[in-house]
Amino acid sequence: FSDAHDRGLDLAAKQEASLEKHVPCVFLASMPRATSAALTSTISEQFGCPVMRASMGGFPNYYLMPSWVRRISRGGCVLHDHFGAQEFNRRTLSECSISTVFVLIRDPRASAASFVQLVQGHDVTEEEIHRAFEESYIPWLSEWEDYAVGSHTAEVVWLKSSDVTAGNAQLRLVIEKIIAPLVKLTPRWQPPDLSNLGLSDANFVSGTSDGWRRLVSKSGQERMWSRIPARFREMLELER
Repeated sequence: FSDAHDRGLDLAAKQEASLEKHVPCVFLASMPRATSAALTSTISEQFGCPVMRASMGGFPNYYLMPSWVRRISRGGCVLHDHFGAQEFNRRTLSECSISTVFVLIRDPRASAASFVQLVQGHDVTEEEIHRAFEESYIPWLSEWEDYAVGSHTAEVVWLKSSDVTAGNAQLRLVIEKIIAPLVKLTPRWQPPDLSNLGLSDANFVSGTSDGWRRLVSKSGQERMWSRIPARFREMLELER
């Protein structure tokens, strides 16, 4: 308890220091196993703000804690969270006046396979991957798709994991995409100089984008393809 207490005080002090520099809140929801730790750590380093969390639970049912969101929404931090857009979270976003949510996504087939391997810690079965894909990843994506196209108070800005890991030039475009709406919301903030930008190696695991195919049969791949909403096939430039 004492360690958690000290950690909380430290984060609060770092947030206050960032607020003095008018650093906004980067309200980021990330698909698990989509380079979320690397991106949030990079933002934290570039913006000079702490990484914080606003939700509790387990994927895909992380729930935003309204009191945490209200404190975080003041600014001076970046989130490392995997919350979805279920009704409770939608209401919390509205009640806490969150105007922009950045959503980091990746090929859900690759993410599901990586997630199962991480959680299981041993050789996984194809059915375990299908279960994670169909019961967690596709519902999470679909909720955010519904929220993005619906009439809600917060704008959804999509970020692609493949862009985050494609090299410094592409990473810079991702960070600039994040900065653009925040500058409008926080005109007194001076955005960072990105000339020395580089991706943090926090929790970063290199691999091929199609590595998941070694774990899933041809028929299983067809089954997964049929469940991915067309919008995300196009957005993520997925191959069948």
